Amino acid sequence: MTTPKQSIAFPDAALIRKGTPKQKMTKNGKDLEIQGKNLDGKGFRIHFAPGTENAVAAWEINNASRAVTYDPAQYVVIPGEKNYIVKEITALVPTRSVWDALNEDMAVNEAYTGGRRFALANDEQYISYRNPATGEVEIANGKPFKKFEINEVIRYERGGRQFESKIKTSVRLRLVVKDMVEQGQLVQFVLKTTSWYDWQNIKRQLAGIQAIADTTSNGNASGIPFKIFRLQQEIVWNKSDGSAQRMKQWLINIQPNPEWVKVAFARMGQYALNGSAIAGALTASNEVVGAANPEAEDDDEYDVDAEASDVESLDTQPTEGQSTQDIASEVDTEKLPSSDKELRHLYAKEATAALIALPKGTKLPGITGKSTIEDIQEVIAGIRALVASSQ
Repeated sequence: MTTPKQSIAFPDAALIRKGTPKQKMTKNGKDLEIQGKNLDGKGFRIHFAPGTENAVAAWEINNASRAVTYDPAQYVVIPGEKNYIVKEITALVPTRSVWDALNEDMAVNEAYTGGRRFALANDEQYISYRNPATGEVEIANGKPFKKFEINEVIRYERGGRQFESKIKTSVRLRLVVKDMVEQGQLVQFVLKTTSWYDWQNIKRQLAGIQAIADTTSNGNASGIPFKIFRLQQEIVWNKSDGSAQRMKQWLINIQPNPEWVKVAFARMGQYALNGSAIAGALTASNEVVGAANPEAEDDDEYDVDAEASDVESLDTQPTEGQSTQDIASEVDTEKLPSSDKELRHLYAKEATAALIALPKGTKLPGITGKSTIEDIQEVIAGIRALVASSQ
């Protein structure tokens, strides 16, 4: 059955990222890919993948001067992609509830192995968990209950080797951007961040917008205008040893349109409601406090799975009793290149082709700068298996 959230989903046109594409470097004779530079106070990078020419044309009517070009000799880029740097973004809530524009079930905490997700949790509990060693499903749809802990590390053994995977924050917020609507383009941009502290701001400020919608419009937040920008804020990192460290970072903030706020609060006044608590939720806080390591943010993922439109669903995971290695073994990895550089080039080529061939929304396995040759071979084999199974 089609849910309201599915029925109002618009085509993805672009990603909104906080940094440059991954950078290339050579160390000890080995070609490597490292995390791109954080844009900090410069704002955001709007990334259009190849094949989105109509959306790019509409975007450039007001934003052509913001285009940037990244040298493929220095950055990991795909031919035909377009990038733009913007200070802030004016957008509209694309769903009835602000929460429907986020990861389903607000499940922003994920863990991967071989480029495939095996754990998914919201801030309270695990939503799904597949044993990374055996492939067995242990948690589905939040049952049985398992509490989620920030900074959790999952350790397991597979094939006689010891592995560990950290649960990482990965927020995806779907937006309808004003510049596109004005050109008749009803498409969505997807804001991505891996910062737990960004998530605290986003969650609190969206809650304020939704609270007003609940009071004044029977919970309907669709079409509410707001801007997204980055503000330098103080972070208080409460470490596991009991100490605390203060630092400043450029965090994502969401601010509803001031004229809309005036009208909304006027209506709330008619109901004799006190909006002071809601007003506090709408403003930027002086500091953000938490136990997550702010220096461990990993926003360097220029993997092609970032171009997929939504959170990976369980039906794209291995079947019951099938491990991620089983999927990769369906394709002969011995026929793949053995050099890191050739494999990464092949990955980009095959993942791009797979995005065209596979159903929209399919989550492809991804690689990072730390992926080994064996990891990349397994991911490519997994992509080929997914394409083969869809034909």
